[in-house]
Amino acid sequence: MIEAHNLIMIYDGNAVIENLSFALPNAGIVAISGPSGAGKTTLVRMLCGLETPLSGEIVGLPEKVAVAFQEARLLPWYSGYDNIKATVPEASEEDIYKSLLRLGISKEDAAKRPAELSGGMNQRICLARAFLYQRVHDCKLLLLDEPFNGLDEENRQRAIGVVKEIAASIPVVLISHIEKDLEICDKVIEI
Repeated sequence: MIEAHNLIMIYDGNAVIENLSFALPNAGIVAISGPSGAGKTTLVRMLCGLETPLSGEIVGLPEKVAVAFQEARLLPWYSGYDNIKATVPEASEEDIYKSLLRLGISKEDAAKRPAELSGGMNQRICLARAFLYQRVHDCKLLLLDEPFNGLDEENRQRAIGVVKEIAASIPVVLISHIEKDLEICDKVIEI
């Protein structure tokens, strides 16, 4: 079980996270919610090992974690397909295209660079990459920071379907302050 004990994080003299404790279930969708600036993204960075709390600890973190950050982190000189291949080189061409197609990205669109695509399409490529990375590496934790931003309702529902499938066997942490995102979660942690 993944547990956080009395996490504290301070930036420029301001407490961003203060005495935060929680436990994640072994499976299901857990939302981390709170106003802008409450430390949600900082917490994601702690859960994937990119930041260390000033004090407190997180125990039980798996060795490998799959992440989709709030902003689309795609290499601008690569196509959508190549952005995924660079991160998950073990994945077959068929697996990459299946992962993209599940989120409504065609082969034609996957051949385009990020600047040629909408923000929502870039977001779906990032989600496809995280979902495929999780599956290929058998990650025991999936972190999604504002994963449905920029998605229309049809594509939002596609993404939610995949998230629910993954959450049937591992914990998925979804960072959001949007009410309809919180409705799909099994547990909400307010910070």
